[in-house]
Amino acid sequence: MSDSARIDGGAAKVAIDTAKAMARRGLDVEFFAGGTEADDELATEARVTLTGASALGDGRRTVGKAIRGIRNADARARFERVLARYSPASTVVHFHSWGSRLSPAVFSPARRAGFGTVITAHDYLLGCPNACRYKFPLQESCDIAPGSLRCVAENCDRASRAAKTVRLGRYVAQRSALDGLRPTVVYVSDFQRARVDHFLSFEHRSYVVSNPIEAPGASGSYQGEAGPFLFAGRLEAEKGADVFCEALATSGVPGAVVGDGTLRDDLSTRFPGIPFLGWRSAGELREDMLRSRALVFPSRWFEAAPLTPVEAQLAAALPCIVSDACAARDSVEDGVTGLHFRSGDSEDLARCLRTLSDPEVHLRMRRNIESRRGETTARHSLTAYVDNLLPIYDEAIAAGGSVAA
Repeated sequence: MSDSARIDGGAAKVAIDTAKAMARRGLDVEFFAGGTEADDELATEARVTLTGASALGDGRRTVGKAIRGIRNADARARFERVLARYSPASTVVHFHSWGSRLSPAVFSPARRAGFGTVITAHDYLLGCPNACRYKFPLQESCDIAPGSLRCVAENCDRASRAAKTVRLGRYVAQRSALDGLRPTVVYVSDFQRARVDHFLSFEHRSYVVSNPIEAPGASGSYQGEAGPFLFAGRLEAEKGADVFCEALATSGVPGAVVGDGTLRDDLSTRFPGIPFLGWRSAGELREDMLRSRALVFPSRWFEAAPLTPVEAQLAAALPCIVSDACAARDSVEDGVTGLHFRSGDSEDLARCLRTLSDPEVHLRMRRNIESRRGETTARHSLTAYVDNLLPIYDEAIAAGGSVAA
């Protein structure tokens, strides 16, 4: 199950790739999603059921949309009809996303019919109304218990207080729907599990299964020994692009920014010496990596499983400098394959930039990454991902509960 049957984000891609991989292994797969369109390849390999529901952020916000985001009765009824075709004795329901189109109402049919369920926690929605555990107006991470009085009072939403109210309604409905489901939750990183699992109010088991990463090598050879430090991502405050630019200015080393967002005009004005390249295709970004000294990932928020640092290691054996406030630190060993810095601290990031400007340090880290590339590739392959999920599916079916991944 996914909010979308087209690849419009990381969660949808993992859901679609997983469904296709399971079908290729001979499993009977049905893909239930919102929207009106499905990935062409998915539609040829699995049975696809679409609800036609639009994303809550599409078009004008209305009271009707808000109600549907909390309880989508149509999606629930359609899903009940789908489940009626299957037996709980041999079927597992795998939830990937539901917050945008389907709503928490889709959990109830699986619970009432006694299906084993798996929930992949691609973000923090299971333990946070805004799904990020982040206070956007203050630009700081959140440690408040979800759904508590402090949580209700906190103005943390990216959009508005009204949007927070709707998300609180969705969170309350979700908590009610999950009660009694007894899912097993599979997180996408140890970092994520440590920050949210203790907040979950429903009975569950939990595992960690790293998301698959598709990172083919770039064409050409590495030429980044004297290249710029590279930032790639949305130009928003929570992603730390401003910290990156400030650190470049402090350290005096060259850098480049790939991406776009609301901060672009301000940052390009404040830092005229830094090239802002806009969005690049996947192939172009891999070529950029081959010409860069290192990747910098300065995110301020608790990103659950950022892919870019791993992609940089696989595509170009690129050392990475990462914030200590996100799961990127799980994939970068400090002092071995890259460096960690204090989140939001441009002076500490400048220190790391100067350290990696040393040719000997840079070469040593690249060699360490090269020596681990085979292991990293295998660990993040789709084959390994499916191999890890299958025994979890079997356990979920046997328990008649659910598994959240």
